[in-house]
Amino acid sequence: MQPPELPATLFDSVCASVPLYVGIAVIGLVAFVLRAVYVRLLRPHPSERPLALARPFLSEAEHAFFEVLLQSAHPASHISCKVRLADLVTFPGNALALRNTVNQKHVDFVVCDRRSMQPFRVIELDDATHQRRDRRARDAMVDVYLAEAGIAITHYPTARRYRPADLAPLTEPPERG
Repeated sequence: MQPPELPATLFDSVCASVPLYVGIAVIGLVAFVLRAVYVRLLRPHPSERPLALARPFLSEAEHAFFEVLLQSAHPASHISCKVRLADLVTFPGNALALRNTVNQKHVDFVVCDRRSMQPFRVIELDDATHQRRDRRARDAMVDVYLAEAGIAITHYPTARRYRPADLAPLTEPPERG
């Protein structure tokens, strides 16, 4: 007959699981050291990164349009260019999925009331790329979001030249009432 087994004590159970805890601790320590080495030695310091403009801030067409738009702007209006859509519209609550649809998107021009800086119109300069299916879908989504936020949107076709008389009405603030 075999002697009865003694119940495991707390000390015995801790000793049995020590190798597991030691293994987890070693793996965590190695990961920490590797990340520290990467951060300190391998990742370039910000002053060493080759930061430069990837392209001109405005395309030639956008710049030409912007110059005429500025010349024709109503005195009570202010015009900004390349504004993030996320700075114009917001979603209630924790609508992360909806917020993600506006991240990394911008609009070409925003016309604001000069006194309040409240936006009242977005102007998108539409070149040939706006005829692509993906771009049409993006434009439709942006149009809906802006309409829901109470901001008018105008899609203006690109041209060789722009007349101030044609652009001036786009910068007139809406009637207050």
